[in-house]
Amino acid sequence: MRGAAKFLIAFGVAFVLRFASGLFLEGGWLRAPTLSPIERLPLTLGLPLLVAGVVVVGVHRLSPRRLFDNRVRRPISQWTLGLGAGLAAAVLAAAPMPWMHTLVSKAIATGLLSGVAVVVFTVLLPRRRPYACVHCGAVIGDHESTCPGCGAVGSRGEPARRSSAAA
Repeated sequence: MRGAAKFLIAFGVAFVLRFASGLFLEGGWLRAPTLSPIERLPLTLGLPLLVAGVVVVGVHRLSPRRLFDNRVRRPISQWTLGLGAGLAAAVLAAAPMPWMHTLVSKAIATGLLSGVAVVVFTVLLPRRRPYACVHCGAVIGDHESTCPGCGAVGSRGEPARRSSAAA
């Protein structure tokens, strides 16, 4: 899941930008001027990254996404989608902050809205199918080794894993 790692790093970049810009605004995004920057870091950067990581892994485990397959070499797409999800999550999480008064409610809002943004971005990605190319999604026959759509070799999706309990 190298693609998921690139997605999450780009997601984190958006929250680093949010954290840095919040330091320059009076009270920051959290509107809690009594907190030092080190005390703000886990809430404004750590929590959204943790939630995003759990959501990406969960979505990929339930329904694997083509973009997160290790064979896919589209770093620009992975970085762009991660940055887009991060910026959307940062804006969504920052919007209700002026009306919230406790740090717990701000943490819940940040985590929840970060998770919502990541779910939306990852669920919209094309799924990995056992008969389709992981690069372009074209159907590859059982005995073909080259994708008819993009020409990639060995790019047929793997069949879904069966649990040992079913055997």
